[in-house]
Amino acid sequence: MVEWRTRTSIDDTLDVFPCHGVGGLVGMILTGVFASPGINSAVADKGLFFGETKLFTTHVLVALGFWLAYLSCL
Repeated sequence: MVEWRTRTSIDDTLDVFPCHGVGGLVGMILTGVFASPGINSAVADKGLFFGETKLFTTHVLVALGFWLAYLSCL
């Protein structure tokens, strides 16, 4: 992340994107891995850790979509 930031002209002195952007992306993908209706009753599908791929695939595709949208804005 530091190497990418030095190659671009983005002024991010407070490291907002590495903190919130990368942290949110990792949290989103790991939610698709460890989601369980036993912990949160709002979860309809189990995560990848529990043998289901639907939620994980959805989270990865949405994260990839946001990442591609972000890169297209540069």
